[in-house]
Amino acid sequence: ILPIDDARPQVASDHPRRMVIKNACFDCSIGVYPEEIGIPQPVRLNLSMDTADIPPRLDDLSEVVCYDRIMSDIRARMTKGHTNLIESLLEEICAICLRHDGVLRVTAMLEKLQPIAEAESVAIEITRQKTNAG
Repeated sequence: ILPIDDARPQVASDHPRRMVIKNACFDCSIGVYPEEIGIPQPVRLNLSMDTADIPPRLDDLSEVVCYDRIMSDIRARMTKGHTNLIESLLEEICAICLRHDGVLRVTAMLEKLQPIAEAESVAIEITRQKTNAG
């Protein structure tokens, strides 16, 4: 058996580690039309986060980005009041992700499920990253 340091391949420095959260579903109050205000409706969230690619040496959660903490913060936001625009909510979701240590960049897509008869969903996708100063 090789020592753990000898058994690990070299990190590809030009490619970050990517954490993906797929198809997280929530009911939230979102929309600009009178029939949407105050009425929770189903939405689906997909996240792709570039994180620091530092191999965990101790096999411990403290060494990596914790998806459960990120989702806990997002869950709290999804149940907090009404938001008119998908775009506004996405900006907040990206800010939540980027507040977590180790998250460098996030691409988030939020879908309103069946907002119009002809489509399964309507979605907006944005990408945000930490600034060098932050």
